[in-house]
Amino acid sequence: MSYVKDNLVTEGLAGKLGNRFCFRIINGKTCLYRIGLRSGEQTEAQLEVQEKFKLAAAQARADLKDATKKAEWEAAAQASAKYKTAFGAAMAHYYGTL
Repeated sequence: MSYVKDNLVTEGLAGKLGNRFCFRIINGKTCLYRIGLRSGEQTEAQLEVQEKFKLAAAQARADLKDATKKAEWEAAAQASAKYKTAFGAAMAHYYGTL
């Protein structure tokens, strides 16, 4: 990963550049990542992790649609130095309980 500094061409750029690089904006900084190449089929363990992540994300999104639960997750995120958003706190909770 590399950070882009004072470059007018790439400032604020996000998305793929060909099949090799990806620009992301993280905490207001433009970052450049090399896209990893997959080799072969995914294993059963990898598919299980993906399914667990999908379930956690679905539950977190559902919670954030409810105003009271959203307020609880926002309070949890503010109380924690680890999570910056309510979604992050909810994801961590549900991912850890699955």
